[in-house]
Amino acid sequence: MVVTAAPAAVAVTGIGEAHRHQHLTEADLTDLGARRAATTALAQAGRSVLDVGAAGIYDSFTVTLAMLLEEIGFCAPGTAGADAAAARRPSSGVGRVVAVSVVHPLSACSSGPFGEPYTLALVDLDDGIRAMGRGDPGLTVGASVRVKFPDGIPRWAPCP
Repeated sequence: MVVTAAPAAVAVTGIGEAHRHQHLTEADLTDLGARRAATTALAQAGRSVLDVGAAGIYDSFTVTLAMLLEEIGFCAPGTAGADAAAARRPSSGVGRVVAVSVVHPLSACSSGPFGEPYTLALVDLDDGIRAMGRGDPGLTVGASVRVKFPDGIPRWAPCP
């Protein structure tokens, strides 16, 4: 996915894909396919991980993000947690919505409770971080929001 506010076209210079398994119980946890996909995409683009300024890596669970950061080569094996802790910085949790999507799960097994629709918001935080998370229904692009944790899960809510 490429997200840009620039009016000009964006050239995608490399793509990579690897599908190793359908369920985690089938996975080889030392080869999730991310290394293969990233290597292919970066080679096509004539780049390396050192050229990447920002990466949007899907994380189904927190540990998945750490595993993928290590497998792709952003972190040495076994260091993603320590690397993240060393780079941690406080955030105000306040920002502006730059994109909104309402997700309609296909089944009761999907992310929403019993397959109910839910809102996802991409937010540019005032601290210079871009974050994605669930949002209150009715959020709009440009809205000022603050992160809250009503049930332990971060959610975006309009600022008062």
